[in-house]
Amino acid sequence: MAAQATSRHFAASDVNLPLRIRIGAIEGVKPAGIGPCGEEIQPHGNRARSDLFVEAQLVVAGMSLGPAVRTVPHANQSTCSIHEWLTLPIRYSDVPPSAHIALTVYDAAAVAAVVGGCSVPLVDGAGAFSQGHKRLQLVLEETGIAIAQPGRPLHHSKASTSTSGFPSELERLEELVKQYQKNLMPRVAWLDKLTFQSIERRNQGAPTGVQPALLSIDLPEFEY
Repeated sequence: MAAQATSRHFAASDVNLPLRIRIGAIEGVKPAGIGPCGEEIQPHGNRARSDLFVEAQLVVAGMSLGPAVRTVPHANQSTCSIHEWLTLPIRYSDVPPSAHIALTVYDAAAVAAVVGGCSVPLVDGAGAFSQGHKRLQLVLEETGIAIAQPGRPLHHSKASTSTSGFPSELERLEELVKQYQKNLMPRVAWLDKLTFQSIERRNQGAPTGVQPALLSIDLPEFEY
Protein backbone atom coordinates (compact mmCIF):
# COMPACT_ATOMS: atom_id res chain seq x y z
CA MET A 1 0.00 0.00 0.00
CA ALA A 2 1.35 3.42 -0.95
CA ALA A 3 2.05 5.77 1.93
CA GLN A 4 -0.33 8.69 2.22
CA ALA A 5 1.16 12.14 1.81
CA THR A 6 1.07 14.22 4.97
CA SER A 7 1.17 17.97 5.36
CA ARG A 8 2.75 19.52 8.42
CA HIS A 9 1.73 22.90 9.74
CA PHE A 10 3.41 25.02 12.39
CA ALA A 11 2.36 27.94 14.54
CA ALA A 12 3.59 31.31 13.30
CA SER A 13 5.59 31.69 16.51
CA ASP A 14 7.65 28.64 15.47
CA VAL A 15 8.66 30.05 12.08
CA ASN A 16 12.18 31.19 12.92
CA LEU A 17 12.94 32.51 9.44
CA PRO A 18 13.88 36.05 8.43
CA LEU A 19 11.21 38.06 6.69
CA ARG A 20 12.06 38.36 3.01
CA ILE A 21 10.44 39.95 -0.02
CA ARG A 22 11.41 39.70 -3.68
CA ILE A 23 11.06 42.89 -5.69
CA GLY A 24 10.14 41.93 -9.24
CA ALA A 25 9.48 44.73 -11.74
CA ILE A 26 8.07 48.23 -11.95
CA GLU A 27 5.63 48.87 -14.80
CA GLY A 28 3.95 51.98 -16.09
CA VAL A 29 6.59 54.55 -15.02
CA LYS A 30 7.63 56.54 -18.09
CA PRO A 31 11.37 56.28 -18.90
CA ALA A 32 13.35 59.51 -18.93
CA GLY A 33 13.80 61.15 -22.31
CA ILE A 34 10.88 59.33 -23.99
CA GLY A 35 7.45 60.84 -24.48
CA PRO A 36 4.12 58.97 -24.52
CA CYS A 37 4.37 58.40 -28.28
CA GLY A 38 8.06 57.46 -28.27
CA GLU A 39 9.33 60.94 -29.13
CA GLU A 40 12.47 62.36 -27.55
CA ILE A 41 11.82 65.04 -24.95
CA GLN A 42 14.06 67.56 -23.19
CA PRO A 43 15.14 66.95 -19.58
CA HIS A 44 13.90 70.38 -18.41
CA GLY A 45 10.51 69.96 -16.74
CA ASN A 46 10.46 66.27 -17.57
CA ARG A 47 8.66 64.10 -15.00
CA ALA A 48 10.03 60.92 -16.55
CA ARG A 49 12.27 58.66 -14.46
CA SER A 50 15.65 57.12 -15.28
CA ASP A 51 17.13 54.81 -12.61
CA LEU A 52 14.70 53.49 -10.00
CA PHE A 53 15.10 51.66 -6.71
CA VAL A 54 12.62 50.25 -4.19
CA GLU A 55 12.70 50.69 -0.42
CA ALA A 56 10.88 48.25 1.88
CA GLN A 57 10.03 48.88 5.51
CA LEU A 58 7.93 47.03 8.09
CA VAL A 59 5.09 49.21 9.40
CA VAL A 60 2.73 48.61 12.34
CA ALA A 61 -0.15 51.00 13.06
CA GLY A 62 1.41 53.57 10.76
CA MET A 63 4.78 53.50 12.54
CA SER A 64 7.98 52.04 11.12
CA LEU A 65 9.37 48.97 12.90
CA GLY A 66 13.10 48.73 12.29
CA PRO A 67 15.27 50.21 9.54
CA ALA A 68 14.33 50.18 5.86
CA VAL A 69 16.11 48.07 3.25
CA ARG A 70 16.41 48.89 -0.44
CA THR A 71 17.39 47.49 -3.79
CA VAL A 72 20.20 48.83 -5.92
CA PRO A 73 19.13 51.28 -8.65
CA HIS A 74 18.04 49.74 -11.96
CA ALA A 75 17.55 51.34 -15.35
CA ASN A 76 13.95 52.22 -16.15
CA GLN A 77 13.11 51.28 -19.74
CA SER A 78 9.68 50.09 -20.83
CA THR A 79 9.74 48.02 -17.63
CA CYS A 80 12.17 48.43 -14.75
CA SER A 81 13.26 44.85 -14.01
CA ILE A 82 14.80 44.45 -10.55
CA HIS A 83 14.33 40.81 -9.43
CA GLU A 84 16.13 41.25 -6.11
CA TRP A 85 15.46 39.65 -2.72
CA LEU A 86 15.41 41.94 0.32
CA THR A 87 15.71 40.69 3.91
CA LEU A 88 14.02 42.78 6.58
CA PRO A 89 15.52 42.83 10.10
CA ILE A 90 12.79 40.72 11.75
CA ARG A 91 11.76 37.07 11.86
CA TYR A 92 8.31 35.73 10.97
CA SER A 93 7.86 34.60 14.59
CA ASP A 94 8.10 38.25 15.72
CA VAL A 95 5.81 39.81 13.09
CA PRO A 96 2.72 41.49 14.63
CA PRO A 97 -0.60 40.44 13.03
CA SER A 98 -1.31 44.02 11.90
CA ALA A 99 2.05 44.49 10.18
CA HIS A 100 2.40 45.73 6.60
CA ILE A 101 5.39 46.00 4.30
CA ALA A 102 5.49 49.58 3.03
CA LEU A 103 7.11 49.80 -0.41
CA THR A 104 8.32 53.06 -1.95
CA VAL A 105 9.79 53.55 -5.43
CA TYR A 106 12.41 56.30 -5.67
CA ASP A 107 14.11 58.05 -8.57
CA ALA A 108 17.85 57.56 -8.01
CA ALA A 109 18.71 60.60 -10.16
CA ALA A 110 17.11 63.05 -7.73
CA VAL A 111 17.42 63.49 -3.96
CA ALA A 112 14.44 61.91 -2.14
CA ALA A 113 12.31 61.93 -5.31
CA VAL A 114 9.34 59.70 -4.54
CA VAL A 115 7.87 58.03 -7.63
CA GLY A 116 5.12 56.18 -5.79
CA GLY A 117 4.27 53.82 -3.00
CA CYS A 118 2.12 50.88 -1.98
CA SER A 119 1.59 48.59 0.99
CA VAL A 120 0.95 44.88 1.45
CA PRO A 121 -0.37 43.28 4.68
CA LEU A 122 1.69 40.38 6.02
CA VAL A 123 -1.25 38.53 7.57
CA ASP A 124 -4.51 37.94 5.71
CA GLY A 125 -8.05 37.82 7.06
CA ALA A 126 -7.74 34.10 7.81
CA GLY A 127 -4.71 34.68 10.02
CA ALA A 128 -2.22 33.19 7.54
CA PHE A 129 0.93 34.84 6.29
CA SER A 130 0.60 36.46 2.88
CA GLN A 131 2.51 34.40 0.30
CA GLY A 132 3.29 34.17 -3.41
CA HIS A 133 3.23 36.58 -6.34
CA LYS A 134 1.40 39.91 -6.16
CA ARG A 135 1.03 42.96 -8.38
CA LEU A 136 0.42 46.15 -6.44
CA GLN A 137 -0.75 49.47 -7.79
CA LEU A 138 1.49 52.42 -6.96
CA VAL A 139 -0.03 55.61 -5.61
CA LEU A 140 2.06 58.19 -7.43
CA GLU A 141 4.16 60.65 -5.41
CA GLU A 142 3.22 59.04 -2.08
CA THR A 143 5.44 56.87 0.10
CA GLY A 144 4.57 53.35 1.15
CA ILE A 145 4.46 54.41 4.80
CA ALA A 146 1.80 57.02 3.96
CA ILE A 147 -0.23 54.32 2.18
CA ALA A 148 0.13 51.98 5.19
CA GLN A 149 -1.50 54.44 7.60
CA PRO A 150 -4.56 52.98 9.40
CA GLY A 151 -7.73 53.54 7.41
CA ARG A 152 -6.02 54.01 4.05
CA PRO A 153 -7.27 51.62 1.33
CA LEU A 154 -4.76 49.23 -0.24
CA HIS A 155 -4.13 49.73 -3.97
CA HIS A 156 -3.91 46.35 -5.62
CA SER A 157 -3.65 45.87 -9.36
CA LYS A 158 -6.98 46.18 -11.16
CA ALA A 159 -5.80 46.00 -14.75
CA SER A 160 -8.78 45.95 -17.05
CA THR A 161 -9.18 43.24 -19.64
CA SER A 162 -9.14 44.65 -23.16
CA THR A 163 -10.57 43.01 -26.25
CA SER A 164 -7.05 42.05 -27.24
CA GLY A 165 -6.60 40.17 -23.97
CA PHE A 166 -3.28 41.90 -23.29
CA PRO A 167 -3.37 41.97 -19.45
CA SER A 168 -4.19 38.28 -19.11
CA GLU A 169 -1.39 37.40 -21.54
CA LEU A 170 1.06 39.57 -19.58
CA GLU A 171 0.09 37.82 -16.35
CA ARG A 172 0.59 34.43 -18.05
CA LEU A 173 4.08 35.47 -19.16
CA GLU A 174 4.88 36.68 -15.64
CA GLU A 175 3.93 33.28 -14.24
CA LEU A 176 6.16 31.52 -16.79
CA VAL A 177 9.09 33.82 -15.92
CA LYS A 178 8.52 33.01 -12.25
CA GLN A 179 8.71 29.28 -12.98
CA TYR A 180 11.86 29.83 -15.05
CA GLN A 181 13.53 31.70 -12.20
CA LYS A 182 12.68 28.85 -9.83
CA ASN A 183 14.39 26.38 -12.24
CA LEU A 184 11.08 24.59 -12.84
CA MET A 185 11.70 24.43 -16.60
CA PRO A 186 14.74 23.52 -18.69
CA ARG A 187 17.08 26.30 -19.79
CA VAL A 188 18.41 26.77 -23.31
CA ALA A 189 20.63 29.85 -23.46
CA TRP A 190 19.98 30.96 -27.05
CA LEU A 191 16.23 30.26 -26.86
CA ASP A 192 15.91 31.94 -23.46
CA LYS A 193 17.53 35.09 -24.86
CA LEU A 194 15.10 35.21 -27.79
CA THR A 195 12.14 34.62 -25.48
CA PHE A 196 13.05 37.45 -23.12
CA GLN A 197 13.63 39.78 -26.07
CA SER A 198 10.13 38.88 -27.30
CA ILE A 199 8.65 39.61 -23.87
CA GLU A 200 10.42 42.98 -23.79
CA ARG A 201 9.03 43.88 -27.23
CA ARG A 202 5.55 42.92 -26.03
CA ASN A 203 5.95 45.15 -22.96
CA GLN A 204 6.95 48.02 -25.24
CA GLY A 205 3.81 47.45 -27.29
CA ALA A 206 1.48 47.54 -24.30
CA PRO A 207 -1.40 50.05 -24.47
CA THR A 208 -0.49 53.39 -22.88
CA GLY A 209 -2.75 55.65 -20.87
CA VAL A 210 -4.90 52.81 -19.48
CA GLN A 211 -2.43 50.92 -17.31
CA PRO A 212 -1.61 52.12 -13.79
CA ALA A 213 1.92 52.10 -12.40
CA LEU A 214 2.45 48.66 -10.88
CA LEU A 215 5.01 46.96 -8.66
CA SER A 216 5.28 43.17 -8.73
CA ILE A 217 6.57 41.34 -5.66
CA ASP A 218 6.92 37.80 -4.32
CA LEU A 219 6.64 36.66 -0.73
CA PRO A 220 8.10 33.27 0.29
CA GLU A 221 5.79 30.28 0.12
CA PHE A 222 5.94 27.71 2.91
CA GLU A 223 3.76 25.66 5.24
CA TYR A 224 3.48 26.71 8.85
